[in-house]
Amino acid sequence: MGYILLLLYNLFTPLLAIFYLLFFYCSPRRKLLKKLSKELKERFSLIKYPRFKNPIWIHAASVGEVKALSALLNKLKFNNRNSDIIITSSTAAGRQTAKELTKFSYFLPFDFFPLMFKFITKIRPQTLLIAETELWPNMLYIAGKLNIKTFLINARLSKKSFKSYRLISPLVRLILNDINGILCQSESDARRYGKILGKKKKIECTGNIKYDNIRLNSSKDKEIRKYLDKMNWKKVKIITAGSTWRAEDKIMAKAYLFNKRTILNLKLVLAPRHPETAHETASMLDNVGIHYIKWSDRTNFKYNHDIECILMDEMGWLNDFYSFCDLTFVGGTLVKIGGHNLLEPSLFSKPVLFGSNIENAKEAAQALIKFGGGFMVKTEKDLSGRISLLIKNPALLRSASKMSKKTLDSLQGATEKTVRQITITDQG
Repeated sequence: MGYILLLLYNLFTPLLAIFYLLFFYCSPRRKLLKKLSKELKERFSLIKYPRFKNPIWIHAASVGEVKALSALLNKLKFNNRNSDIIITSSTAAGRQTAKELTKFSYFLPFDFFPLMFKFITKIRPQTLLIAETELWPNMLYIAGKLNIKTFLINARLSKKSFKSYRLISPLVRLILNDINGILCQSESDARRYGKILGKKKKIECTGNIKYDNIRLNSSKDKEIRKYLDKMNWKKVKIITAGSTWRAEDKIMAKAYLFNKRTILNLKLVLAPRHPETAHETASMLDNVGIHYIKWSDRTNFKYNHDIECILMDEMGWLNDFYSFCDLTFVGGTLVKIGGHNLLEPSLFSKPVLFGSNIENAKEAAQALIKFGGGFMVKTEKDLSGRISLLIKNPALLRSASKMSKKTLDSLQGATEKTVRQITITDQG
């Protein structure tokens, strides 16, 4: 049955790829397709690859997954000095981010058997590490048949995905039949994999390596401070809402307007998950009457004291802004996304607010609640009330700030555990 499902998958893959491109073209993010013609050579494995030395191939879907690899890559490079590190990504932003970690950065070819087989036999990896949820059937099946040591690292399996995988369990068992190890973010992820694959597979809970990559980087502090001073944001209270989706931007704007009536000098930093959609957020801010500046306009903007909000429409600034705020909200949690990295603000000892949709960040959410460094808000009213409670109570804010950092400290160490598992298996 698994082979039949794999055959059907390959029959429908070309059609699905075409449908996806059409869907993307009709979406607000269609401008990202401008460079598609240049990408197709890599997507179809038509470029010439160098002769790699003992290659270790790592695949990570996009920016977040690639960034999470930083600490792991440092250890892999140190332990495998005679190996080239190859990173593939499914998105242009992910590929660009990967360039900062290795000179061998490529798009993942379409997961169509002839294309994937051609790519893998060209690069001939000795080891394949697949981050998080990227279970591409042909990639895994071919790697297994070519005896490539393969590991799922930082693996997660949500309840929703688990139900889907159960329906195609013969295919999942087939493509993971030769896997060397599944190293999961949490015990619940490990249990779900175990229910599908059985106990014969090496399934371990090693923790989330993303937490080990949350570290101080003050390279942009001076520039941020320069423009905050220009806006006269020296003695203000700042809420930073990061990785927000469209509906969350509106909820946060309303919560801000509610609280600014009773909290003097309250300001807002709004950082949409996809900066290219910031123009939609800008229209919303205009409609509700919040005076804002787009971060990309900061050098030419005529500053005045009426600026209430910074709208972040550039990548790479969010973490640095967390260090300047008093309170944070992390998006993807008040909409059905599952949550983004809840612990990035914790590095700077900032309390974290988040919604109830935390499927992708459950461990972090539970830990923040347990330690008292974060708070779940289920509605716009909850969000407004929690902002008011914390901002108006300095002692409570200080306590939550301290506990936020303590939460992060308690969850770090997954990178070392992951490398140890890979090394132990390699030697065995």
